[in-house]
Amino acid sequence: MSYNGIGLQSVRGSATSGHIQKNIANKVSKPGYYESRKNQKSLMANKSNNNFNLNNQESHKQIKSELIKHEQLRRIEVKCMDLQDELEEQGIEPDEIKLKVDELRKKLKNKESKENDAKSPQQPKNKHSKQDVENKNNNNKDEVFEYKRRYSDKRN
Repeated sequence: MSYNGIGLQSVRGSATSGHIQKNIANKVSKPGYYESRKNQKSLMANKSNNNFNLNNQESHKQIKSELIKHEQLRRIEVKCMDLQDELEEQGIEPDEIKLKVDELRKKLKNKESKENDAKSPQQPKNKHSKQDVENKNNNNKDEVFEYKRRYSDKRN
């Protein structure tokens, strides 16, 4: 039961099955591994110490406006389907049902667009909306600080 000269000639009397395993405790690490890790840590420390732009760091977390728009359209369609079901139960003709559903859809879309255009603070309804509002606030703050920095540079 030997493999490449390793192991027992015979498992008799050894109280083992003779199974041979690879010794991973004796593994030697790649040369330069620890130095590269130190370099990575120092680069990350430099980025955090310097005024690292959070927008670059979180670019992969950008809010997709399509998700917000899709959620709004889904809510509108759910309300339209509820109205359609109610009207079908009442026995109204399909042409009239379609007209009423279209009117409701237009009304709800206009209402949504007016809410989106309003400058008043909104209560975000989901994660994406909250992040979108936070990003807009952060962009406004960045613009203010950039203006102050430019103004102070011109004065000096």
